[in-house]
Amino acid sequence: MNRNGAAGRQWLIAAGLALLLAAGAQARDVEVVMSDGRELEGELVNESEKEIVLLISGVRTTLARERIEQITFKKTLVEEFRARREKLNDQQYRDRYKAARWLFDQSKQLVDAVAKKKPMELALEELKALATSMGDDAPADLRESVTLLRRVVRSRLKVIESTIDQEERPDSGGPADEDGDQKNAAPDADEQPRQKEDDEETTLPPEKRLTEDQINLIRVYEIDEEIDTPIHIPRKAEEEFIAQYAGRSGIPSGRRARRRWLRAEDRQKLGVMFENRAREFYGEVEVLRDPPSMRAFRRVHQQYVLNYCATRRCHGGGGAGGLALFRQNGRQARTAYSNFLILDRYVNDDGKMIDRQRPDRSLLLRYGLRPDQTPTPHPRVDRWVARLRGPDGRRFREIVDWIETLYQPDPDYGLEWQPPAPRSGDGSAEDDSADETASSAGGGAGAETGEAKSSGNDTP
Repeated sequence: MNRNGAAGRQWLIAAGLALLLAAGAQARDVEVVMSDGRELEGELVNESEKEIVLLISGVRTTLARERIEQITFKKTLVEEFRARREKLNDQQYRDRYKAARWLFDQSKQLVDAVAKKKPMELALEELKALATSMGDDAPADLRESVTLLRRVVRSRLKVIESTIDQEERPDSGGPADEDGDQKNAAPDADEQPRQKEDDEETTLPPEKRLTEDQINLIRVYEIDEEIDTPIHIPRKAEEEFIAQYAGRSGIPSGRRARRRWLRAEDRQKLGVMFENRAREFYGEVEVLRDPPSMRAFRRVHQQYVLNYCATRRCHGGGGAGGLALFRQNGRQARTAYSNFLILDRYVNDDGKMIDRQRPDRSLLLRYGLRPDQTPTPHPRVDRWVARLRGPDGRRFREIVDWIETLYQPDPDYGLEWQPPAPRSGDGSAEDDSADETASSAGGGAGAETGEAKSSGNDTP
């Protein structure tokens, strides 16, 4: 190419970059072809008359304009999603869900919190529109998937907004690493078959599980106000509530206003209870179905907790160590919710068993990985094997998604329940003093005993 051609090419490249940056656009991903044939991909972060600066795998790389043959701007996530969405009609519900899921998954890979926010908001907007348009005629599994993903996206957006606020505060020190994902994968670990067990009784007596009233209280706290979980509030409880909280936010003052309030949907009344933190009335609310977060846990409980954590050889048998789980009648709500509370209360030096703020750091996940895949591996135990394929495995991501649907921050469910002491080998209960530590449920046979985690004051 002659000098005039090279100069013309450089002018075109410079003009294109200048137009982009002068327009106030955010940094964009680009593909750069160098004059020596090399092809580079990175994020364009700066440019001058003589050079451009790309961020390639986190490393700032300066390239001389005279050595650049061509620059191609890649589509942003938002542009790519909109292009995909335009190809779908409104009745392609499942494909619309897949497109929103793709946008959410891709946006999670972005490093910058500000860059994540817009595609996350767009994913949530599409999911809301999808839920509205498909109504009750869509398949039940699809409606539930949309419901859960909406809650996950809203939860992640709260984290992103908090991160942005921290970054904008002076001397904040910046946010903690949000993900901490590991990339190694154990082949086929997710698909390990369940090990056969004998029919001996569980180490915990099933009659000591949570009661139906205690289960109902957990359901109340886990209700998502934006999702229609059927509830019933007895009239007597409603009248006592508005009498006791007269003059507070959302409480009607006149007789006509009180009658109108009593005719409102129970969901709206529960919202007023939450707003006033009327915890003494939560137990009066009857939740008629598992809220989405607990429906998701029931699947995790059946597929992972019972089949891996709570087996006879592990935390469902005599060698349970500091963490003993219920095994009998695993499909019953009393078993699932009791094990959920045991796991949710547990914390040790390695972290929380269920970490709502950073789900991928939950010990429930990390203790299921190979030691070379996690900074906090399962304590050494004879015959222990990893169950999860890795942080990129399907089961790992499903459990992360479930944890993100839980109420945040960690709620105080208001339950004084303590799980019973594990039975000894002769079927009798161990020393009652173990009750004080049993609720904290330690991390594996022979592991150190954890302690119950404290709850914040932001519980509704």
